[in-house]
Amino acid sequence: MTVRSWVCIGVCLALSACGGGGGSDSDSTNPPAVKSSIQGKAIDGYIKGATVYLDLNFNKRLDAGEPSSVTTELGDYRMELTGAQEQCAEYVPLVVDVPVGAVDLDTGVVEQAYQMVLPPKFTPISNDDLLHVTPLTTVLWSDVEKQLASDGALTCQSVMADQLKREKIAFELRESTNRVIKHYNISEKKLYADYIASGDAETATLAMEIVRGLQASFGETEVLKKQHPDAFYAYVDYHIGDNRDLDNAYPNAWYREQGVYWDDRAVTQLAKVSSDFTQVIRQLAYSERHFRKTASYKYVNEYSFESKGGDDSPYACGVQEAIEHVAGNKLYELSNLVNFQANSFEECVIDNLVDVVTQRHVAVEATNGDVKSTGEFIYDRQAGSFPFLNDWIDVADTIDTLNMADLGSALEQLPYGFEDQTIEPDARFWAKTQVTTDTTGVKTEVRYNELGHYVKTVTQVDGTYTTECGTDGVIWGTCS
Repeated sequence: MTVRSWVCIGVCLALSACGGGGGSDSDSTNPPAVKSSIQGKAIDGYIKGATVYLDLNFNKRLDAGEPSSVTTELGDYRMELTGAQEQCAEYVPLVVDVPVGAVDLDTGVVEQAYQMVLPPKFTPISNDDLLHVTPLTTVLWSDVEKQLASDGALTCQSVMADQLKREKIAFELRESTNRVIKHYNISEKKLYADYIASGDAETATLAMEIVRGLQASFGETEVLKKQHPDAFYAYVDYHIGDNRDLDNAYPNAWYREQGVYWDDRAVTQLAKVSSDFTQVIRQLAYSERHFRKTASYKYVNEYSFESKGGDDSPYACGVQEAIEHVAGNKLYELSNLVNFQANSFEECVIDNLVDVVTQRHVAVEATNGDVKSTGEFIYDRQAGSFPFLNDWIDVADTIDTLNMADLGSALEQLPYGFEDQTIEPDARFWAKTQVTTDTTGVKTEVRYNELGHYVKTVTQVDGTYTTECGTDGVIWGTCS
């Protein structure tokens, strides 16, 4: 079955589970009882005439059965939810469609349509919560959405039923929040706040500039979707500054990122562009990824051409062949890698990986209740060989003949346990990570490597976190 088929099935399931489906409530003799409501504002300046809705199937379109509301004079919205929709509300994005003709109380009539998004909270939402949707919350979700694209379509039901999926979204949202906080030098509280009511002119000015990018992103995304009607996901994203370009060495520069995802491949690219978005100043990256997923394995073959070391840095090819296999509570991963300088993407597409692979990364992730531990190792290819599974290179055409149990057996020989400090002499590098979650939802992550460097990060339920470093995993202090 194709991904497109799964998307269609997922949408139907989500609408059914969350109060949707063919027809409005007025068509039913027994409409679902309203149980609660959610409310807040749509803000660039306050926006009148925008449509706010719960995106139950993550497709950023208002579909039948999705609760919605139109914003009033000061950007206010309030939407009533059935019990099923209330369950979905904490797991799905809240989307605002700002059409041409809506009114921004700061800048006047909107002349170019755009969308804004509030990421899911993953905590129950009460009637008293104010859920504001702003350009800043949109930046957070845009970053997460791109990270999730290769996993296929999401629905309210699929996210509710899959703890690992929820953890991945929450992790990506945490990482996105950290990047945005660092990039804009803004507190997390301000990301979700009504900066108009608080008189925060600096954040309001930043939001207004971000909206320029959102407008361009929305229009070009629609064009890209029409160009690739067979893709299940496509996007164009304009944003200010990018940490992938020499660790955000050009914080005031504009970047355009775009991607198209099919059921078996994806194409993504990143470029620095002029402030009016009309010219490409420098192409930073282009990649093509081919993937296959079965009940036994996930296979990815990716070719990338990039230069992310600043404006004067050379271009290089990165080639990765990755195999993942799940058995019981463990995930086994093997990746073959090669990097080399090049002048064009065409040089990156190699017909025979056996001749060029130089490194291998392997990892074992084990989950036991509220504890997740990972051991990872990097090997250099010596005299054309790796210490194990030496014939597992360039297997795109033969992977169905491989026994995935052999991957598990080989990696089980490694000292991957978090407490196991046995030396792995063949590995050039190794690291261990353990994540525990207590009964209150507080997460503690401890990571250390072969050099004896320890880092502990404690993340509270509200998303705030602290980081400490040490040399033995017992005594902790400030990180240098």
